[in-house]
Amino acid sequence: MKILLLNQPVYNRGDEAAHRSLIRTLNKNVPNASVMILLENVKEGTIKQIKVDNPQNKYININTNKGYRKSRIFSACSGMMFWSRTIPSNRKLIQYIQEADVVLCAPGGICLGGFYNWSHLYNMMLCKHYNKPVIYYSRSIGPFNPRNILQHIFCTRAKEILKKMDFLSLRDARSMDLANKLGIKYIKSIDSAFLDTPDATLPDSVRTDLGKQKYIVFVPNQLTWHPSFANMPQDVIDKCYLKMIDIIIQKTDYNIVMLPQLYNAGKKNDCLYFKRLKEETEHPSRIIVFPDTYSSDIQQIIIKDAQMIIGTRYHSIVFGINNRVPVIALSYEHKIAGMLEILGIKGRSFEFNTEASIHKFDFAKFEQVITGNQPSRENLKEYADHAHAIAMSCFSEASQLLQ
Repeated sequence: MKILLLNQPVYNRGDEAAHRSLIRTLNKNVPNASVMILLENVKEGTIKQIKVDNPQNKYININTNKGYRKSRIFSACSGMMFWSRTIPSNRKLIQYIQEADVVLCAPGGICLGGFYNWSHLYNMMLCKHYNKPVIYYSRSIGPFNPRNILQHIFCTRAKEILKKMDFLSLRDARSMDLANKLGIKYIKSIDSAFLDTPDATLPDSVRTDLGKQKYIVFVPNQLTWHPSFANMPQDVIDKCYLKMIDIIIQKTDYNIVMLPQLYNAGKKNDCLYFKRLKEETEHPSRIIVFPDTYSSDIQQIIIKDAQMIIGTRYHSIVFGINNRVPVIALSYEHKIAGMLEILGIKGRSFEFNTEASIHKFDFAKFEQVITGNQPSRENLKEYADHAHAIAMSCFSEASQLLQ
């Protein structure tokens, strides 16, 4: 069995965790399968960041040729997939698809939706053009709110291709609601990072930096990279985070640990952003900003020993739940709210999805949640076990196509 994994997001520790958990589970449960993970245009060292070492797995990076993106947009819009073969790198991609027995679309965000990712759409259309079975695994979709003709075409094609998947699983309740409205059949899932809990040893340098003081993990998100926040002033978001930090420092004895979710991210560098927030607080000595070099496995071990985690990054909340730590979600996108809805823990969430919700953020309630009684680890175990059970049920159904 030759499995080809496409559309793997990179430069994000959360996507890395979802990838590692899925591939480890795949290697364990389908030991006779070879898995080729196909990436495009990734920076040097990226494969090392996400790689799962196993003889079954092979990682390949294709450097695309000039004009590849326009060729893919044209092919996806027109449906004439053969036209894209004029680009050499597209021909390499097609060859790998033709050689595969089944194509697995990697877990991730709203590429068929708000991100309008044309290569993602093209890849899925290409697979069906060559009659390959496709597993669209544990994704979010939507929203489909086109603002121009090109986006309208994208949404139309995305809805069409979603209905053609041989296996489709969705990881949050909002995506499921959308699929129900569109008549798209799917399997209920959850983030694939819940497939396992990593077993890793903290480096001595991390233990030294953490010290003996109890801590809260706080993972902000600049947000202005997201289409919904493109016109929002960064300082509005920053002031909200700084007020939260002030409440934590003033009302608790905990230190604050910040874990960068992005790596090799250029201008979207989490470390630089976190350090700037730290410098603007009145108590920088209470804040520890880790470098972006620690893997998702190490980050989950750090989170495991935290008193709680506050996150505007989706996977930071996944990491907290997975490791039985109280979470406070700053829900900027429907995938966060939808996951919490599946698990029945919406009460640990604050709306953070519009400029108005950020301007009117309820700091009094935030303080109550921070300083109040936290759920026990035993209760949190129920949520983690429930999430793991959903993830494994989805994998078991998908694996029927991998025999």
